[in-house]
Amino acid sequence: MKVLFIFLLFLLLIHLVDFTFQLLVGIKTDIAISSILSPFQMMDTAQYIILIFLILIFLISIIPFFKKRGQTKS
Repeated sequence: MKVLFIFLLFLLLIHLVDFTFQLLVGIKTDIAISSILSPFQMMDTAQYIILIFLILIFLISIIPFFKKRGQTKS
């Protein structure tokens, strides 16, 4: 589970760095955001549903991890 969490954080970091470089080059903000989201614009409804379920499963699996971690500290 920690590997999945680190992988998702790594992907988020890549997107943030890409967005920052696009802004530094001089691309407008809306164009920079749309270039990051362009793969999602080609998805159909079934792929959106699968993506939402994967995100929900990830969040449901992360919440108990942080609850356990918070209980051990106190």
